Amino acid sequence: MTWKLCPLFLFVLLQINLIYGLTNCLNDKNHYECKLSTMVPYRNIANYEDSPIIYPGCIEKKIWLFIRHGTRFPDKKYAIRMIEEFPELQKLILTNFDANKTTLEASQVAKLAKWKMHFEKDDSKNIAEEGENEMIDLAERFQSRFPQLLKKDYTNNTYKFKYTATQRAEYSAKNFVLGLFGKKKSLQVSYEVPEYRDPVLRFYKRCKRWRKKIEDDPDPKQQQTKFLESAIVENMLKEISNRVGLEVDFKKAYLMYITCAYETAFHGDSPWCDLFSIEDFEFRSSEEYSVVAYFTHSGAILKLLSLIGVAKDEIPLTHDSFLFHKANRVWRTSFIDAFASNVAFILYECESQGPSVLFMHQERIVNLPNCPENTPCPISVMKDMYPDNHEECKFDEMCYNLKREL
Repeated sequence: MTWKLCPLFLFVLLQINLIYGLTNCLNDKNHYECKLSTMVPYRNIANYEDSPIIYPGCIEKKIWLFIRHGTRFPDKKYAIRMIEEFPELQKLILTNFDANKTTLEASQVAKLAKWKMHFEKDDSKNIAEEGENEMIDLAERFQSRFPQLLKKDYTNNTYKFKYTATQRAEYSAKNFVLGLFGKKKSLQVSYEVPEYRDPVLRFYKRCKRWRKKIEDDPDPKQQQTKFLESAIVENMLKEISNRVGLEVDFKKAYLMYITCAYETAFHGDSPWCDLFSIEDFEFRSSEEYSVVAYFTHSGAILKLLSLIGVAKDEIPLTHDSFLFHKANRVWRTSFIDAFASNVAFILYECESQGPSVLFMHQERIVNLPNCPENTPCPISVMKDMYPDNHEECKFDEMCYNLKREL
């Protein structure tokens, strides 16, 4: 639905068949770390090939980066439940194992017996050390690919940095800057003032129509509800219950799942992951600047990818298509929207075709629909595909916004 996204894409254009080579996860899609949805740590899908990207006859002029914050701690509502419920759940499972009521292996139970909670509820949604490192490394690789754009000397008329009004986005920006300039120079960097319901970074939060129709209305969530009521989920819960020797409902299973995900991101492993089979993991699964880097959230990344046409399945995902799409879908959030996911638009001036744009997702070149292969896409082609002026993107009008509501 273009009305939800055109202000963001309009900004990109005014500022300046999907190709993936997913390191680790591409080689082993069936590893559980590749099935943790939007909580996959970026190290599992990062592109570590950071050689300079060069197109003969083209000179890079600008780069626009749109980056999801790095790995963070879980939401407070889940953190509280983990802290309050999991020590008792741990004891119950260990007791059930001793009573031969589980199907767990001794090695899995030994790991679970050593488990302790490693964060506090006050950490909720804050960036984790893993997330800080993701940003530093990401900056260094982009700088290696585009050394003429991402220079190591900072000037405030060359670089523009902005983040949403959240700790995780702010610290993501500052660690990205640390990766670009080093510890001493990074202290000299200035940032744009964060905005509540930022019109670019969280455009959907600023859209009254979206908040009413999508975020608060249960109707658009029918496919999810139907799937959760399906025999597939029912059988999955029965298998998990049998595995641990006690009845597990969906809320409990999901809490175990996200605990597995976050601890894997933080520590590389979690005993809670052992309570699932590999099949279980499928169920969830501006003109004056030459460098603009924005730090945002999962919701914005996914909506931008949807508009652009990245990871678009020929057959829509619905509640009854799970078995068909289980191994064949391209809209796989574990790959396209992990922590620290990133989108980049690089503006080139090319001798043969004039102003052109290279699109990258997860540090990999992506050939957009209707764009020529092996070369940046001419601006004229992109303007034909996407909204490129304010007349095509009357945001407040489309969103039913009144000025006083913003």
